[in-house]
Amino acid sequence: MRAQGGGVIVNISSGLSKRIIPGVGPSASTKYALNALTLTARMELAPENIQVGLMLPGFTAIDFHRNAVRITQLQAERLRAMPADSAEHVAEKILEAVETEAAEVYTDSIQRSA
Repeated sequence: MRAQGGGVIVNISSGLSKRIIPGVGPSASTKYALNALTLTARMELAPENIQVGLMLPGFTAIDFHRNAVRITQLQAERLRAMPADSAEHVAEKILEAVETEAAEVYTDSIQRSA
C-alpha cells in the first residue's frame, strides 16, 4: 500500500466489543484488542494515505452461534429474540466501510440494540 500511495484496510470486529455480556469475555476481549489496534493503526498510517477502519457486525442470521457453542435453553430463546442481520447486509456494510473509509461502521442490529 505504501508503494501504491495508499489504500484501505477494514478489520472485522464484533458488536460484542461494544457491550458487556456475561459468558463471552474471552471472545469480546480479543475484539476489544482488535479495535484498539485498528484505531491506533488508523492514526499511525493516515500520513501515508492508508485508511484503517472497523466493521462491527451484530448478531448475524447464520447458524454459527448454534453450531459453535453449547447454549442453555434460555440463551437460545434470547438469541432468537435478538434482531439479526442477513449475511448479505453484513457484506454491504463491509463494502460501505471500504467506500467511506470510516473509522467504524456498524450493522443495523447493533444500531437498533445498542
